[in-house]
This record gives sequence, structure tokens and C-alpha cells, in this order.
Amino acid sequence: GDLIFVLGVDESRSKFNRMKSDPNHLEIADKVTLKEALLGFEHEIKHMDNHRVILKHTGITAPYQVRRLQGEGMPIRQRRTSATHGDLYVEQQVKFPSSVNQEKKAKLLSVFP
Repeated sequence: GDLIFVLGVDESRSKFNRMKSDPNHLEIADKVTLKEALLGFEHEIKHMDNHRVILKHTGITAPYQVRRLQGEGMPIRQRRTSATHGDLYVEQQVKFPSSVNQEKKAKLLSVFP
């Protein structure tokens, strides 16, 4: 007789998700601090195959802003286009402080008009 294997993949623990609109594209959430959101940042994302993707931005980042990194998605097996990989969409989630003491509040008020 035949031996049939059924493999299940638990994607719930992965930080990468396939996009429903195009499964060649991936999406991931990346957290930035308020300081990084205002002044810029450089983050390193460890991809599924362990290569490192550098995400760098020098301007202001809005909460839930999405950045597209071309060619960092899933491999495309049937090359209908010139692209060999889909894209990676990174959603920037800004971490706001849960509290601000009086000293920091005074500093912030002096910076913002």
C-alpha cells in the first residue's frame, strides 16, 4: 500500500504572515520607540532563512505606517514576471510611553511650542 504523510504548518508562532491579496508578499510588524519615530532609526530584521534585512529611516514615522521592501517576500516559483521574490511589508508600530514624570513633561513642553 501507499504511505501518505499529511504535514501541518503552525504559522501562528511566525512573525511573518502571507498577505491574503498576494501570497508571494509577506507582512510583519516592527516596533519603534517614540524617540525612533521622531528622530529616525535603523532596525535589523532576521528573515525566515536567517539573512538579515536592514530597515533604516531618517525621517518621522507615523503610527502604523507601512514600508515596502521589494524582493524580500516569498520566492516566486513560476516566473511570470521578472521578479524572483515577492515584497515584504513592514508595519511600524510606535510604542508610546505609559507614563511621563514631571521632569520629562517639562522637557517635552520646552521642546514643543
